Amino acid sequence: MCLLTAAYQVIPDWPVFILANREESLQRASAGPRINTPAVNESAFSWVGGVDLAAGGTWLGVNECSVVVAVTNRPKIRIPPKPPSRGTLCRLLLEQSTADTAMELAKSELETGRYAGCNIVILAPNQAGIVEAGDDFHFDRLDSGIHLITNGTLNDPHDRRIDRVHQMLEQGVDNRCTVDDWITAAKSIGSAHEGDGQAAVCLHGETWGTVSSTIVGISSLPDRSLYLYANGTPCNAEYEDVSPLLRKQFKERRTSPR
Repeated sequence: MCLLTAAYQVIPDWPVFILANREESLQRASAGPRINTPAVNESAFSWVGGVDLAAGGTWLGVNECSVVVAVTNRPKIRIPPKPPSRGTLCRLLLEQSTADTAMELAKSELETGRYAGCNIVILAPNQAGIVEAGDDFHFDRLDSGIHLITNGTLNDPHDRRIDRVHQMLEQGVDNRCTVDDWITAAKSIGSAHEGDGQAAVCLHGETWGTVSSTIVGISSLPDRSLYLYANGTPCNAEYEDVSPLLRKQFKERRTSPR
């Protein structure tokens, strides 16, 4: 399970804003955000994101064309034998130049049913969509607004964690808030524990739980875009500002267009 919160075309001049808590086995090794080169096609696009060292894929990345791809696991009864890595599929999607082409590839791959269950969210400043691929298959374009997903359906009204995040957003930000206000709210949400009948956002367990947290903001001015990463539970780990990696990638894209 993971929890992904996307504010799409909500914050003025910041069309994409994401908070993502990653939940995983505490024994599964991963590397933090870095600039990654294409896995298959050398002429495709680079991307910034963490890498799962077990399978070589990613759970969230931003490519040089401002396309964001993120994945959450999803239960599936009919899992095929030896399914391909969902994280590696994310890498292939990040090599696409637009959100539309990434969505078409995600649809064609996941409609085959050969993957384990997952939700894949794809966002760019002017395009966004989600592929939900559990036992049933569903694709939707995303309208402007707040969208949340864990390991079930998008904006699931019965998911207590989604309900908790909605409440915290309503208390912490509105359409008059700056991106700095959203960052403050995102950090508070990502580290929220169980209490007063509310579900935890930050999860602690002996073998499994929240292993990292990411805040990404894509600005209408690429040199202002941001990428913050907490390596560990966000209630304990500081968010490191790795925005220079993202801005370097965007700058190289402008100076060496493909």
